[in-house]
Amino acid sequence: MAVPSALIVAARWLLALVAPGAALGLTLLLQPLVDQVPSAPFVAAVLVVAWLGGFRPALLATAVSGAALDYYFLPPLHDWLASPREAVWLMVFGAVCVCTAWVVPAVGACWGGWRRASSSCGW
Repeated sequence: MAVPSALIVAARWLLALVAPGAALGLTLLLQPLVDQVPSAPFVAAVLVVAWLGGFRPALLATAVSGAALDYYFLPPLHDWLASPREAVWLMVFGAVCVCTAWVVPAVGACWGGWRRASSSCGW
């Protein structure tokens, strides 16, 4: 049974919201144990979304992750204002995530092309 394409598209965009939410839940649980801003789970969430959902959903995951980090972990806590230092940190985080969102699907496409080519050659 084939899955309707609209359902697949909706699942990709839903993943772009759920993955940063899961990263937020994990980091809130680990917050008492970590002294620095825990960006690694959010970068991992963007990577998963890029791999499974593609570039555009990964951009949404980047925005949601940046907003969550700003609101819950950067001073002043529970406020959307960021000092210039935190704003620069958020821009670097966003740049890393956008690069991840761009590279991961491209590598997946190249890997898939290589696999198709090697199977047709009998390797």
